[in-house]
Amino acid sequence: MNNHIDKIKDVTVYLLNFRQGKYLYVSPSIFDLLGYLPERFLDKGLEHLYSLIHPADYPRILKEHAGFVNQITRKGNDSINIIHHKYRLQHDRQQWVWVENTGIILTYGADNKPENCIGFLKKLSYSPSEIRQKTWINFSNNLAKALHGAPPNGLAALTNKRSAFFSEISSDTSFPQLMEIMLDQKSDLNISRREKEVLQLIATGLSTKEIADQLFISNTTVISHRKNLLQKFTAKNTAELINKASKHFWLG
Repeated sequence: MNNHIDKIKDVTVYLLNFRQGKYLYVSPSIFDLLGYLPERFLDKGLEHLYSLIHPADYPRILKEHAGFVNQITRKGNDSINIIHHKYRLQHDRQQWVWVENTGIILTYGADNKPENCIGFLKKLSYSPSEIRQKTWINFSNNLAKALHGAPPNGLAALTNKRSAFFSEISSDTSFPQLMEIMLDQKSDLNISRREKEVLQLIATGLSTKEIADQLFISNTTVISHRKNLLQKFTAKNTAELINKASKHFWLG
């Protein structure tokens, strides 16, 4: 995808569904931060994140995170609820990385409890002076302006300015795409790992036989996966399938 969210290196952007403990989107920069591909988090959800937290930080984070989320309720259209933590995560190379995790609750369920949030995961520097000099987020002028100084001071100032916050970012070219994923029922599609592989190869223009040869499966199996994908995305043909899949970041 030619999306500037996917090109961020300093900050990992994610969408999280609290009800399901499921990530709807994780930007590719998670690989630069922790050495894992986004698919690892998309497939395993919060369970994978928790498995990476340093044992010394885990009890605190679990208590703070779970307790805070359970206590959050929507207090009105002008209220913004923010989650902010600092802890260590294990890099794929076994080293420990200090990170700053900030989540902004964006949608609520019928019971006024948190449903979806947009979050930012940033590597922390050990030097306070370096932290102050770093730009927290720079992929969007509008979003950067709205969140300037965060976290946590900049975000805290938004607590009673929910309407202004959404108005500020509504013109950003990335945020509407993220919201579309968050609110679209197709984010709950049950797409298997093999179907994802077939979908990505279809998008590259490979034929059924070429896909079968590359994945070491039969032509019939590829055809079956293609048929299932068309049904799940309610697409009439391959072109429409690729178009719809791209909008939901399956081809990211």
